[in-house]
Amino acid sequence: MALVEISINGRDYQIVCEDGKEEHLSELGLQIDERVKGLVAAIGQVGESRLLAMASLVLADELQAVLRDAGEGKSKNDAEPTVQRIEEKLVSVIDSAVERIETVSRQLS
Repeated sequence: MALVEISINGRDYQIVCEDGKEEHLSELGLQIDERVKGLVAAIGQVGESRLLAMASLVLADELQAVLRDAGEGKSKNDAEPTVQRIEEKLVSVIDSAVERIETVSRQLS
């Protein structure tokens, strides 16, 4: 097992993962940190636990939307959503979330 240190909202966490998965875990940590930073910019520092819970809910909502939309786009010959379709939708959802966070941030400024 490998040990990876990730930083979220300025706080370091040591996370254990399977050997060979270190880079992937680091990338995931960066994505979470970006979401938390967006939330902090929009609503301020409301506590570490609350920020992590909110970031988790945002990501879960985005994933659910991607999976739902990928499923709606299926044809009869295409029973499973393709990785490419899921990635394209995920990029779209992330861009939309960033726009919403920036809008809220501007309104609060």
